[in-house]
Amino acid sequence: MNEICQQPAGEAARQPPSVFTAFGDAFRQMSDLLFRAFNFTQWLVLGLVCFLAELDTASPGASFNYRLDRASMRDLTARITAIRWETAAVLIIIAAVIIAIVIAVVIVLAYVSCRFRFIYLEGILRARFDLGAQWRAHGARALSLFLFRLVAGFIELVLFVPLGLLVLLAIVFYSSAYLPYLVVLAAAALLVVLFASVIRTLLMDAVVPVMLFRDIPVLAAWRVVLSLVATYPLTFLGYVCVRWILGLAGGILVVAAGCCTCCIGFLPVIAQTISAPVHVTLRLFPVNLLWQMGERHLPLAHQPPAA
Repeated sequence: MNEICQQPAGEAARQPPSVFTAFGDAFRQMSDLLFRAFNFTQWLVLGLVCFLAELDTASPGASFNYRLDRASMRDLTARITAIRWETAAVLIIIAAVIIAIVIAVVIVLAYVSCRFRFIYLEGILRARFDLGAQWRAHGARALSLFLFRLVAGFIELVLFVPLGLLVLLAIVFYSSAYLPYLVVLAAAALLVVLFASVIRTLLMDAVVPVMLFRDIPVLAAWRVVLSLVATYPLTFLGYVCVRWILGLAGGILVVAAGCCTCCIGFLPVIAQTISAPVHVTLRLFPVNLLWQMGERHLPLAHQPPAA
């Protein structure tokens, strides 16, 4: 597809940003990109890059159903006490090595994911991919994003672990006298989860596009985004709510597609290829909203009409 990156020659009086208009523009652009001139190879590339961009995204896994109550706690304590110190030392070393390997793998995947988030976004905006050149071009931006996410993840861990332990202890040793404290702890945990979710949504949907096309590091991009949030607070609030609803609906569609394909649609890369319309629309959605807010240097391959 030919790239169309021209800005409007003259900017008329700008209409107030509209979340629903931005979504409509994103859906139209997705249709043009994926269906107007259908290219199976392009879908496969989109699926592969999307999979690599989401390497750090939690995926469904085995559930942990161990019942933790007072009796099981006493049994667990007795089992731990019965372990000889020599055996315990070996187990601790093995556990430490496994944890270190897991942490190293997670860090590497998170960095690769940061790079491919820029590659994926630029690819769908310019309607073309050049993986080698894009990998080299986005190194500095990806490192800036990765370091920010690393620090943010550590802060989340510091906040979540104490709250989680307190809630767990309150549940295990439940007493009606602890009910007010349990309610407060649960409310605090919910607020932390909501705040972290809002930060992640703004980071991936607003900060990353601004970083890419202004060629600025993550903190400078945050300043731009926060200034836009201060200017359009209700619009961003509406966007976050709609984005979460669309994310949930998209997840349901992906699960349905996987079930309809006898679980083939759950396989890595294949899942992202089948659900390419969902992923592309959700990536273009915030970019169109930013475009309405004046970030019109973003090179949209299929621009919405000038406001």
